[in-house]
Amino acid sequence: MDNNTLNSKEFIKYLEKIKKLYESDILTFAEFTRKKGNIINDLKGRDLSEKEEDFMLNISGLYKSNVINDEELNLIKNIVFGDEDDNEPAMLKQIEMATSKQIETDNPQQIEMVSPQQIEINKTHTAATVKEITHNNSNKAKGRYMVPVVIISIFIAIIIIAVIINNKLIENESEQIGKQTKIKSTEQVGNNITSRIIDSDSNVYKTVTIGTQEWMAENLSVSRYRNGDIIPQVQGKSEWSKLTTGAWCYYDNDFKNGNTYGKLYNWYAVNDPRGIAPNGWHIPSDAEWTKLTDYLGGESVAGGKMKATTLWDNPNKGASNECGFTAFPGGYRYYDGRYYFIGRYGLFWSASENGNDNAWDRTLGYGGSGVFRDYGGKGDGLSVSCVRD
Repeated sequence: MDNNTLNSKEFIKYLEKIKKLYESDILTFAEFTRKKGNIINDLKGRDLSEKEEDFMLNISGLYKSNVINDEELNLIKNIVFGDEDDNEPAMLKQIEMATSKQIETDNPQQIEMVSPQQIEINKTHTAATVKEITHNNSNKAKGRYMVPVVIISIFIAIIIIAVIINNKLIENESEQIGKQTKIKSTEQVGNNITSRIIDSDSNVYKTVTIGTQEWMAENLSVSRYRNGDIIPQVQGKSEWSKLTTGAWCYYDNDFKNGNTYGKLYNWYAVNDPRGIAPNGWHIPSDAEWTKLTDYLGGESVAGGKMKATTLWDNPNKGASNECGFTAFPGGYRYYDGRYYFIGRYGLFWSASENGNDNAWDRTLGYGGSGVFRDYGGKGDGLSVSCVRD
């Protein structure tokens, strides 16, 4: 959910996504509940791009499929419509109006309170009288909803308090174990153990242990900093060239490239104190990159052991992915906004500066087995891999 407007399709997608993570044992029940709460609370700061009634009708599918429970459904309803006493939700008004019409149909004697003589004398007066009857019936219907609404409000308050307490317990537990990101499952890749981690967008990444370091085995694709603030997506060449703050893009502004190669970030996003790496992880320093390539036999051969065996242009020299790093050729975006070399080169930022305008990076190419230590302008857009704290 990357902007200030929200539609039900996007909201449903995010809730269903974390439900699948929970069903796959990637999230615990506590984490599943917490993430749901965060996503639901995110509604408060957004403008809906649909009518409230249409939004809630679509959300009812989440309730029917047990993605959200009774309390969460009512919490969403209160956020969408507002819970002020003098601002009755539009949907509840519609229910009351329908109830009033049904009462009129089932009890025609009530309408007979308006005399035929009055109808003949003044049709306008008749319409006003019928409106008054309907209003009275609507008030009766409204009274029937008062008790359930009060009860629901009490339950919602209890649930909110329980969620706050649960979140605090989870945070305390995370501090005690020294990290908030937990390993959910493992699988063997060569001689290395791969685990999985989750970023601020609930994207899931494979990771791999190489020597004494644990690296992400997929390129970063997050659109938010750790605190939830949005990292802007910038597409235009002119806008990109003027940036001095964090931003990301897809290669050629094509989201399909993002599905394979992740996002490209300028160094300002990499260096932002809010952090783009998942909790418990960070952007590798220049020294940490050197430690990796030294372990793999030095810069002249490390690239072949890190490169994926697919997606690279021929000859993809020396590629074996022996260490499980699975480097892809995501190309890069020059500071002037132009894109270069997808399929041929993969460039990865380090967290280390090289002067005021540049920062160190690592480059792998299709034509050789090496990893090249280089530096680029902070306004360039490069791929990002992270290493565990």
